[in-house]
Amino acid sequence: MKDIVIIGSGIGGVCFGAILAKNGYNVTVIEKHFIVGGYATNFVRKSKSGDSFLFDASLHGIGNLSQNRYLFEKLKNTGVFQKCRPLRKAENATLVLKDGSYFDIPDKFEEYKNLLKKHFPKENENIEKLFSFIKDFDKDMEDNVLRKNLPPKYFSKLQNISLYDFLKQYTNNEKLINTFSFLWLYYGLPAKKLNALYYLLAWISYHIGGTYYLEGGGGAFSKAFSDIIEENGGKIILKEEVIKLNTQNNKIISVETNKGTTIKGDTFIINGCPENIFNKIDNKQLINNYLQNLKNKEKCISLTQLYIGTDINPANIGIKKSDLFFDNEESSDLGYEHIKNQNYEKTHFGIVNYNLLDNNLNKNTGFLAVTIGDFIENWPERSTNAYKKRKEEIKEILLNRVIKLFPDLKNHIVITELATPRTMERYTNNINGAVYGFAQNLENGGFNRTSFKTPLSNTFLCSAWTQPGGGYEGSLSSALILSKMLMKKEQNIQKKEENIEFIKPDTFILGMINQANLEKAKNINVNYKFIFDDIGKQYYISIKHGKIKLEKNLQNIDVEIFCTYKTWFKISNNIIEGEEAFREGKLKINGDMDKFMYIPEIFSTKKTPQINTQKKLFKGDLYIPLALIPFISYWIGSNFYNGILWLLLGTIFPLAIMPILKPEIARFEMPLLERVTAISFVLYYFLLNYTPKFAIYFELLLPIACLLSCFKKESLTFQYSKWRYPNSIVETKLFKKVNIHITLIWSIIFFVQFIFAKVIFANNYIGNLSYFLSIIGILFSFIYPKKFI
Repeated sequence: MKDIVIIGSGIGGVCFGAILAKNGYNVTVIEKHFIVGGYATNFVRKSKSGDSFLFDASLHGIGNLSQNRYLFEKLKNTGVFQKCRPLRKAENATLVLKDGSYFDIPDKFEEYKNLLKKHFPKENENIEKLFSFIKDFDKDMEDNVLRKNLPPKYFSKLQNISLYDFLKQYTNNEKLINTFSFLWLYYGLPAKKLNALYYLLAWISYHIGGTYYLEGGGGAFSKAFSDIIEENGGKIILKEEVIKLNTQNNKIISVETNKGTTIKGDTFIINGCPENIFNKIDNKQLINNYLQNLKNKEKCISLTQLYIGTDINPANIGIKKSDLFFDNEESSDLGYEHIKNQNYEKTHFGIVNYNLLDNNLNKNTGFLAVTIGDFIENWPERSTNAYKKRKEEIKEILLNRVIKLFPDLKNHIVITELATPRTMERYTNNINGAVYGFAQNLENGGFNRTSFKTPLSNTFLCSAWTQPGGGYEGSLSSALILSKMLMKKEQNIQKKEENIEFIKPDTFILGMINQANLEKAKNINVNYKFIFDDIGKQYYISIKHGKIKLEKNLQNIDVEIFCTYKTWFKISNNIIEGEEAFREGKLKINGDMDKFMYIPEIFSTKKTPQINTQKKLFKGDLYIPLALIPFISYWIGSNFYNGILWLLLGTIFPLAIMPILKPEIARFEMPLLERVTAISFVLYYFLLNYTPKFAIYFELLLPIACLLSCFKKESLTFQYSKWRYPNSIVETKLFKKVNIHITLIWSIIFFVQFIFAKVIFANNYIGNLSYFLSIIGILFSFIYPKKFI
């Protein structure tokens, strides 16, 4: 995927492009606007007096940019913070209460908790429990999921519950719930419809990871990423819109723009609205079901924003907080209804004083932004007289609401600009002017949200429309996750499936249990149910007081694991990561995620397999009859030849010929059978010359060696059969046990052969027939392992 083509230059797209460009990929970004950034842009307007105002289109705060946080560390590696610095906000936000008093929301975890306890003293115990859970959730995400690539504990619990229902588990105080949920407007749904997982991730990013603004605004942030792309040899194409996707063999091979430009690539990244972009494909049959699925998903809310330029710093006329939220004492459900009913006089709204976020943005003037939720259905078609009239009406309503709160503002307004959902749609091509992609509801939460992958093998999503969700941090996180996934594949860390040797599911599950860490299982009681839908099988594993058993059935299941057998095999052998399987919808967990997390500890799922990919002349099982050639030749011809011939064959074959026939990994390895062969025929030659009547007993060394090897680390047949399978199979106790059985069979065969040929029917053709029993050993070596492996 050396040539990367990114369609759209939203913050997720340019961040992804910067990461890939810095890692040596050829990156091309195509953007229909004359500047990069999507919603993350700045724009300039001039007043009648000639003053210029730099307006930030959307950014008012971003979390997790404290230096110890994962997001900060990863973004820092791109070099973006050398171009625009994070600026810590004084507080996360300020709620303006009905009585006109202010309720400052700190961005520090403990301070916020103590503030809530002060204002809701009867809820102290509940608040402690809530914040304790949030702290555990953050620790799991930062330490286990992001840094150690372990499966998340709490996703299944949170991605299928609303924010309201989640909070009701801790409190029945509606005012406390409303206060905690005040940021609902910036996530697009009221608390009863908003996915708890998404809100809590965003909440944590602000109150544990710190709340920041970016020096120069959202536009400076986007430009910093685009500069990094160009500095590393990438290309930014502006003012050209992709109008056609050309495909071949389930891949995009090139895209065409409205200016006649054709851009070819190896990998294509959809940064814009996927439904709009995929509608331009040359062969819709490739993605019919996928496209229909995108159409059926609920789109998120849009926004209407009023940008106000003043001839004075707004702090001088009473707006002394950077983020003000109004009407938050009403429930978010009522606020959402106001939006749907076009009740602009009562909608919840926020005011951002950008002079307090970055005093260099507009040094001698002021900039305010008033934000409300909105729907595109509330607005006539753009450029019509009805639309223009509607804009003036809504602008006056919003201005009057702000002036009512801050009367002195009226005399200092020099310019205004209103952006509507139609504006959002015009500049981004997002359906309905959706600002967070798909609605962040229960159906689109966590791993249920649209995957990075698309039906086209070389095409991926990277934006607010995919995982983990909308907003600046969501879009940036999508870039970090996807870039990591794709670069791992490019570096061949993710093994190709054709190099994986899958063993039978029954054997694999038994191998899991046999290799389990019983010490870790000492104090654990849990019942697992594995449902492998590709083979139509279910497995039950119980762990009780350090004992692990495969059961026929279990009634009280703590954790259900849904996936294909091949997926679980790959996860268990570290061929793919559990997180990746979760995000792609290949792995689903029902039940207690804490108990699911015992699995990597007990069953060693992080053990890295060594996949045998070197070419071999023979399968492992054939090396046993090959190594027996000196003995087989002796059994056939001992009545015709003796002496020096057998000495030469018995020594030259194992020492010189067998190494040529072995795979590279075993070229200079001399297994027990070959050593016994060389020693036996030297002994035979010695006995034949000095005590001929005892020469026949040299054959006993073979069955004795087989028998004794069963008590060693590696049995005689194990030393050959291990060359056939990858280490992930070879290292299981079951594999070793199977080979002990095979070795015992060979030992018995060799003893029987000797007794019949040299004792009972000595010097008789019937005795010689007993040597054909070796065929049974060869067949058994092939057939028996297939029952298990």
